[in-house]
Amino acid sequence: MSTLEQLGKVGSISKNVKRFVNDPIGVITDGIIYVIAILFIPIPFAGDVLIELKHIIIPVVVAFVLIPIVSIGLIMQVVLIPIVAAHGIKTTIITYINKIISGGGTEGGVNTSPTTNPLNGYREGGFSDTNTPTRNPFGGGGYSWTTITATFMDPSYGFFNGVHTGLDLVPNTNYYQNSGAYKISQKPIVLATISGWCMFYTDIFGALVVEVISSDNTTKTVYMHLAQSFVKTGDIITAGQPVGVMGSTGFSTGMHLHYEVRKKIGVLWVPLNPAGFIN
Repeated sequence: MSTLEQLGKVGSISKNVKRFVNDPIGVITDGIIYVIAILFIPIPFAGDVLIELKHIIIPVVVAFVLIPIVSIGLIMQVVLIPIVAAHGIKTTIITYINKIISGGGTEGGVNTSPTTNPLNGYREGGFSDTNTPTRNPFGGGGYSWTTITATFMDPSYGFFNGVHTGLDLVPNTNYYQNSGAYKISQKPIVLATISGWCMFYTDIFGALVVEVISSDNTTKTVYMHLAQSFVKTGDIITAGQPVGVMGSTGFSTGMHLHYEVRKKIGVLWVPLNPAGFIN
């Protein structure tokens, strides 16, 4: 090799080193493009051409990769998240996975085997046989026996766009001191707020759910995250009778009742603010 060739080679190396110092990402990107061209495009100088056009090619490739990811994300946002949020979820995916692994409920199955009711025939005072709810599902006057932990469309459900179609309730000291159902069972008992027929199932997130549909088929009340159900699908119940025990099944960060009131409009059951039905 002549001295001139040696000087040219040294100059080229020096130039490449200087470029790497000034633009390491660019050099690495060019190297990756060049290797891909060698492996997948058996055309002379394909690597050089791709490197020259990388400012056009890279955005196009990124767009093709991101479009399906964004589309899936939008589908999850529009379809899944409202469904999830409507079930009163305030937890993480990891918590849900742990519940499933540990046997925290089946997914989507209809369960027709309720727990034996220790309050068979019991009815809490203050309730009337009605198709429109007027009482708290834990009993008592108004909210005197309960504490609200999340309201209807609670803004704290920000991750789920505030779509919380129910009211989250937990019993307070007054409940444990005064509830006849609790004194008999020593458990936080959830009561039907309307009279009608029951549906009992485990939802897709593992929550035990009881729905009571009014006898005139205009109103539905939903009781979610139960630890036990005292009714099965098809049972007839009267307002004030126990439907189950408050729990934390499914997506839940703690013991509470997710309570919903829905009105039938056409073929749809539209959620309304349960607070407007608790006198």
